[in-house]
Amino acid sequence: MDTPRRLEIDDPYPFLQWIEHGHGPLRLDDVDVLQVWSLVALAALAGADDPPVRVDASGTRAATGFARALGIADIIAGRAAAGPAERGRTVKLTRLARTVGASPYKIAGEIAPLIVPDPNDDTRHTIYYVLVELLRNVVQHSRDPQGGIVAAQVMSAGRGSYQQDTVQVAVADGGIGIPEALRHFHPEHATDPQAALVRALDPHISGTFAPGLSGTEENAGLGLFFIAEMAKHAAGRLLISTRNATLTLEGSRVGRPQRITTRPGGYPGTLVAFEIPDRGVRDNHALLQTINRLAQERTPKRVTDRWLRYESAPEGTLRIVVSVAAEDAEAAVHYSQTEVEPRLFRKHPVALDFTNLPICTQSFIHALLYEALRLAWAKRVPIYIINAKPTVRSSLDLLESYALGG
Repeated sequence: MDTPRRLEIDDPYPFLQWIEHGHGPLRLDDVDVLQVWSLVALAALAGADDPPVRVDASGTRAATGFARALGIADIIAGRAAAGPAERGRTVKLTRLARTVGASPYKIAGEIAPLIVPDPNDDTRHTIYYVLVELLRNVVQHSRDPQGGIVAAQVMSAGRGSYQQDTVQVAVADGGIGIPEALRHFHPEHATDPQAALVRALDPHISGTFAPGLSGTEENAGLGLFFIAEMAKHAAGRLLISTRNATLTLEGSRVGRPQRITTRPGGYPGTLVAFEIPDRGVRDNHALLQTINRLAQERTPKRVTDRWLRYESAPEGTLRIVVSVAAEDAEAAVHYSQTEVEPRLFRKHPVALDFTNLPICTQSFIHALLYEALRLAWAKRVPIYIINAKPTVRSSLDLLESYALGG
């Protein structure tokens, strides 16, 4: 099979098939167009003992220069990519190691402002959310000892099919893949990777808990659901390629309907690329509320009493400022276990003040309150919520539905 000349997300299949069949080395000077998703895919495999494809980045043409500028030579050599990022244009290849202390939140918090510098552009918040969820999946599910690779790029209007500036982020690992991660609790998909990939976009589907349930302390099975819905509602694109299956999703665009397609064959690990128009998200609060509502509609309805109370707490109730552990899921779990849950166990209500958090990822909310809510239900003691913005409140309502729903 000849080396694909254009490694574009518009048509990812030739490149993915080329990788799957192990035709190498890939000489980047033979490539005419190289986008960051394909570079991430190559970099994630570079550290393996027996990579399916090797990369020759020794040439001088444009694609080779782009790859070297993003740090491909450093990654292949096992080093961190050297030099500064091109703010507002590219973010260099970055490795998230699967080690104690590895923080998806820190990396996402560094990448989102680099690729979307305008703090008033709500696209930045969407990119941050997507990166957190994708990087957490690497840590929780991939089992790749090398961890994962992430990078980002802005495609300028007028290049290829782009009618406006477009932000693309990609995360890849060389791990077990999504079908294998689902195998234990969803054996029905073990022989049909394409069906497993489609199923993985449903809410509350995870390799960490059984069907019919809606989460554990560590995982709610909502990450890919939220990412897919963000692509749908922001006229974006999503590519997921994993062992023996590839899925592409194209959100609604002017004159073009929404499309989801799957094909056999896929990346030897998990590769996810997410792309949306720059300034394509005009109101991230409204977007998250919409997706929260969609997830809540598909969550088991077994809750009869509400234990989150959006009202003034009784006098003497301990008030906790939630930003103590803002957007750090590990710290949030620890804080809940040491400060919130012991009080609920003693049947003492608590009041959580969300003054400083305009938006929360489901991962953070889940880590902070999943077990606390179940304890509040068991002990019949309320948790009072103070100063929660509408987006945060919708996230909390969704949490209560699935924490007590299964």
